[in-house]
Amino acid sequence: MHISPSLQSGFIALAVGLLACAAPAARAQTVFTTGTPDNVSGNTSDTDSAFTQLETFTFGATTSFNGVEWYGAYLLRNTPQAMDAFTISLYNTTGGAPDASPSTVFTVGNAVNRTLFGKLFTSYDVYRYTSALGTTVTLGPGTYGISIVNNTAVDPDDYWAWLSSNQTGGHFTQTGAVRGARSADLAFSLVNTAAVNPVPEPSEWLAMGMAGTSVMGLMVRARRRKAVKSATVAA
Repeated sequence: MHISPSLQSGFIALAVGLLACAAPAARAQTVFTTGTPDNVSGNTSDTDSAFTQLETFTFGATTSFNGVEWYGAYLLRNTPQAMDAFTISLYNTTGGAPDASPSTVFTVGNAVNRTLFGKLFTSYDVYRYTSALGTTVTLGPGTYGISIVNNTAVDPDDYWAWLSSNQTGGHFTQTGAVRGARSADLAFSLVNTAAVNPVPEPSEWLAMGMAGTSVMGLMVRARRRKAVKSATVAA
C-alpha cells in the first residue's frame, strides 16, 4: 500500500515527538559531595560579618564541573533577604590548606536557585542553593579549596551561615588575616550538567519501545483504512 508523502511526514513527526518524550533527559553528574546538612551547626560565611568559611575537596583524576550546590540558613532572625549576593571562590592548596588568595572567583550574586530544604535546630529554615558557574572548570588530580560567601549588608538582623554536613571531616574559618582549622565538613556538591547521551534506565528503554510500537501501530491502521477505502471505491 502507498501512503501519501504528507501522511508519511505526519507519521515521522509523530514518531520523533514520541521518541523525544520517551528518551532520557541529560542528568547532572555529581563529581564531588560532602552530603546534606547534619542539623548540628551553621558557620557564618558573610562579608557583612567577621567570618568566612572555606572547605576542601580532592579529585583522584582530572574532573570537570560547571555548577555548585550548597546549604545555608539566615541567623539570627530567620528572615532571608530577597536578593542574595553570593561569591564562590576556588583555591589551590598547600599542605592541604587553601592558599591565601583564590585562583578563580565567580560572582554569582542572586543568580541562584534557592529552595526550602528543612529546619535547623527546629527553628531556622534551611535552604538548598544551586548555581551555574557560567563556564566549565577542569581540574587535575589533587586537593583544592572552595569558599561560598554571601553578603547580607541589606539585611540588618541576619548573617548567612553555611551549614555543616553529615560527613566527618573539617574545614577552615577565616577571620581577617587569621585562618584556623575546624571540625565538621560543610555541605556542598560540585556538579557537571553537561552530561551527553546518558545510558537509559530500563524503564526508559521500555518507554522508548512503547513509543516506537505505538507509531508502527498507527501506520498499520492507516494502511488498513486506505485498503478498505480503495476496495470500496473499486466496487
